[in-house]
Amino acid sequence: MWKEAKCWECHGDSGKGDGEKAADLKDDFDFPIPPANLTTGQFKSGPSVKDIFRTMSTGLSGTPMPSFSDSVSEEDRWALSYYVLSL
Repeated sequence: MWKEAKCWECHGDSGKGDGEKAADLKDDFDFPIPPANLTTGQFKSGPSVKDIFRTMSTGLSGTPMPSFSDSVSEEDRWALSYYVLSL
């Protein structure tokens, strides 16, 4: 699912925030913004699996992190959330 949802493009193959699109990401004010390094255990919206699921479902306003609620099933978003915690 990580590959299919294209999470790797920004977060990198191992979740360290070093994906091929990482260097070009900008926030809503056109400032550079790196994708999260998901291996640190620190998340903007909270550290629990519910927090990560919510972020995947709604995206993060002001950042390039999109909502996946229309493109990734609820079951797969839960699976991705647990995968992110395992990193």
